Amino acid sequence: MIPQAHVLVVDDQADLCEMIRLALEENGYAASLASDGASMRHALAARATDLVIVDAVLPDEAGPELIAVARRYGAKVILMSGHPEQIERLADGDMPFLAKPFRIDELIACIRETLGPADGEDASEPAGRG
Repeated sequence: MIPQAHVLVVDDQADLCEMIRLALEENGYAASLASDGASMRHALAARATDLVIVDAVLPDEAGPELIAVARRYGAKVILMSGHPEQIERLADGDMPFLAKPFRIDELIACIRETLGPADGEDASEPAGRG
């Protein structure tokens, strides 16, 4: 059996993190949450992570440092932000991004495009709630 892809969600909005976690699990991904750069580092050190979905603007650390840390652990990155100018400044040509607010089906589609379908999932299945 192939293990589930593990996704780490990093955002200081607890309700958003929880909503994303539930959607990830409903769509066949394992998920962990972190609220800041320090907890992100701890989570990455504790468990192999395939993808980090990170807010570009956190109170304790800026996006470029967080992106670099995730990549050092071998994780792919999806950047999200409610500040479009941050996304334009930070997103490079090979990093997907989501502008807040986004729909869950947009998030799942972006994850599938980045990682491929979750374990046992048919790529043609619907992405979940919108």
